[in-house]
Amino acid sequence: MYAMLLVGATLTPVPRSILAILLIASNTYASARARLKPAIIFSTILLIPMVFEETLPLQLNVLTCVPILPALAAGLSENPPEELEISNGGRLTKRCKTLIFTSLFSATLSALLNHYSSALGSITAFTYISMLTMLSIRRIPRELFETCKQILRVLAEERAEVTVRLDSRLKAPVNIRILHERWVSVEPSALKAKPRTQVELKISVKPPLACPETLKLKLIAVDAWGLTVTCQDLEVLELHVIPKAKYAEWIVKKYLEGSLRSMGYASTVQAGLKPSKSGVEFHGCRLYAPGDSLRSIEWKHTCKLQMLVVKEYGGASACRVF
Repeated sequence: MYAMLLVGATLTPVPRSILAILLIASNTYASARARLKPAIIFSTILLIPMVFEETLPLQLNVLTCVPILPALAAGLSENPPEELEISNGGRLTKRCKTLIFTSLFSATLSALLNHYSSALGSITAFTYISMLTMLSIRRIPRELFETCKQILRVLAEERAEVTVRLDSRLKAPVNIRILHERWVSVEPSALKAKPRTQVELKISVKPPLACPETLKLKLIAVDAWGLTVTCQDLEVLELHVIPKAKYAEWIVKKYLEGSLRSMGYASTVQAGLKPSKSGVEFHGCRLYAPGDSLRSIEWKHTCKLQMLVVKEYGGASACRVF
């Protein structure tokens, strides 16, 4: 590209040579500013036929922009777009729409001004961008990954971690971004996926009590040139969120049952039973229920568990197990 521009700056008339020098300077500046590289190279493709418009015949003048096309693809792949439109399925990115519109507008304007070599150069750029876009659409399926949904049991407002493996259905490398709920953390959240490879995600969740039963991740895939974007909602986890109160009640039951066994009593600890009105022999402990006498509170277990526990007495015939 630089060699062709140097030839143009040397052999073409003064107005054309000045344009060639400006293109050399802009491309040199773009080499240090990666974000500007695609725009500068694309502008060079549209303008370089004007440099040789008075020097070369029309057929050869069009060919001057062809060697620069691979440099445009390289510049696009080095600078993926930052802002993406989120939607289901696939669609063109703003970058792709801008390149197509600019090339068509340049071709129309050049034709109206009788700069036919520049018009053909713009059409060449449009054709090249269209080919890259069609290639991306063909290689990137709508269903990017497959996975087996796992079951995760977790306490409400407690953090749990799990590893999820995704099987790729891609036919070309893509840049993946992952969107998720606020109470979910995914590592890595951005990656470059290759065809027919497995992706491993580490998911950390801290679900509220009123969270969805199925955890979905939104995958946003951008092709290597940033021309097309494909979105997929992937179900990765089936969440079973356990309320803390219910879990605490279960822990209390297990604790009381273990305490009674260590004392030599066989009893089933249940919550919500009606208090015993008669009996002189200690039978076991249970959670407090409305109507229980405050005299029957077992203070030792109540202090340990921070929940009211009462003593329960049975008849004189109750058996003690040793």
